Amino acid sequence: MSVKKKINRVIAIDLGNGLTNVRSSYEDGSPYSITLPSAFGFASNIGEAFGGAGEDIIVDYITVDGVEFVWGEDIHKVPQIIHTASLLEDRYETNNYKTFIKIVLGKVAKDIGLSPSDQVLVSTGVPSDQTKEKTVNAIRNALVGEGEDYKGLHKVIVGDEEYIINVAETTITPQPLATVLSAYLDDKGRIKDKDLTSKKIAIIDIGGGTTDLDTLLQFKRQHNFRSIGTGFRDVYKAIQDEIKKENDGREINVNDYVLLDIIQMAEQTAKETGEDPVYTYQGSDKQKRVDFTTAYINALRKVGMQINQAISDQWKDYDSFDLIFLVGGSAKRVAPYIEILQEPDFPHDPGKSNVEGYYNLGVSKMNANNRG
Repeated sequence: MSVKKKINRVIAIDLGNGLTNVRSSYEDGSPYSITLPSAFGFASNIGEAFGGAGEDIIVDYITVDGVEFVWGEDIHKVPQIIHTASLLEDRYETNNYKTFIKIVLGKVAKDIGLSPSDQVLVSTGVPSDQTKEKTVNAIRNALVGEGEDYKGLHKVIVGDEEYIINVAETTITPQPLATVLSAYLDDKGRIKDKDLTSKKIAIIDIGGGTTDLDTLLQFKRQHNFRSIGTGFRDVYKAIQDEIKKENDGREINVNDYVLLDIIQMAEQTAKETGEDPVYTYQGSDKQKRVDFTTAYINALRKVGMQINQAISDQWKDYDSFDLIFLVGGSAKRVAPYIEILQEPDFPHDPGKSNVEGYYNLGVSKMNANNRG
């Protein structure tokens, strides 16, 4: 896309199968960052409150193309949420994905105080096994729209206020490269570790549905990448099966995001008390409380074993790498069971390394565009 105007805002989006990470900045230049589920819901499914009773649900009400949706930290409490997760490349051409992009942009516009005159560069990426021109074009079309009139212009209502988002430019980067860019560039788009360009680097990205294994040699992505159908959703599935078994085989609908919330809270409690975490779930007063600690650990061990095998199959000389980055939202949870790595290299925050790389690259491109 040819840019005619000076770009003054960057929004980086890492829309994963499990979680969506966003990185941008407020008007004063301070960092803006959110991590929320990659799922949204219809506002009508929340129901109506009465008499001031009931628990508050923390979500934003966002209207896209005349339909009111909700998205926020309590989205897992909304019935019948719409998941955007899919391992298919056609995901980027669905209305689910295109609508969610507008929902994300609307929330960010409200949060960072985006004005109609702001020219925005949206920086995002694509998984290792989907770096094809068709896929990149589908993502770009979702970001800027496919119509000839007002291309790149989105109008979204958040609460009662309309926000206009002008997407003037997009950049779409392979996810493995983004991981390294988060260490190579700072958030001003400047080089902070030039030595990385001469390194042989492995990237192991544990996602929701897949684990990707990539190689960068002198900052060039090699073509021998590997993707296996193992991810953290396998852990959730094992927990859900355990909950069902302990409730006499009855079908118990347990959302992945509910389980993630339980896992995070148990980890926090264990950190505060110095005791081992205990993970339990009880969906209602009539359901049995299930301690799924053993099932959870066993599932982590199984995922770790499968990744061990993938690493062994992919790299016979994995000890020849200068750096082996282990990334993904649950990378540190799985890491103890990937014994083959012994001492993997973690970015500052392995769950946000991709979005930080997208953002740093976006700022670098904004600077270059504005200088030109």
